[in-house]
Amino acid sequence: MRIKEIHKIVYLLITVVIVSGCSAIRNHRNFQQPLEQSLTASVGSALVRMNRIGDLPNAYGGRDIYGGKVDKGYVEVKLVEITDTKGLTLSVSDVAVQSTESTMTRYVNPKLVDVTQNVNISSSDNSSTIVEIDGNAENEYVIGGVKITFLEIRKSSIVYTIEDLMAVK
Repeated sequence: MRIKEIHKIVYLLITVVIVSGCSAIRNHRNFQQPLEQSLTASVGSALVRMNRIGDLPNAYGGRDIYGGKVDKGYVEVKLVEITDTKGLTLSVSDVAVQSTESTMTRYVNPKLVDVTQNVNISSSDNSSTIVEIDGNAENEYVIGGVKITFLEIRKSSIVYTIEDLMAVK
């Protein structure tokens, strides 16, 4: 009778490992600033930095059972200037990274495997894009599923909030 119980436990463990190896790959968004809170920034500060991270794929197309992650890019918005007429100049970067890395390239003799990455940058000169906003007419800016709401525009700083439009509610 004990042998049957051991066989059941071993069968259950093998089933759990197989099923967990087939779990769907998820994408994650990590913000460096707190969401949905009043924040203050001055000229030169980063208003938003959101890093995109994805699960490391395994050989079967599922996610890595060890929790490995790959870089998928980032969104960054910096405050460049505040004009006398409450205009804002922002430096915006939306970088997408596509990686061919998998569990096989990371864990199985990485010296023998060639990993390539493609980086797509939204502007033509491979730098950030300058965006000008009329603070008297607009109080929101959206990029990459991130909404910035400008609550107050002062001479040397702004008060704003960040909202993740892609968050599951």
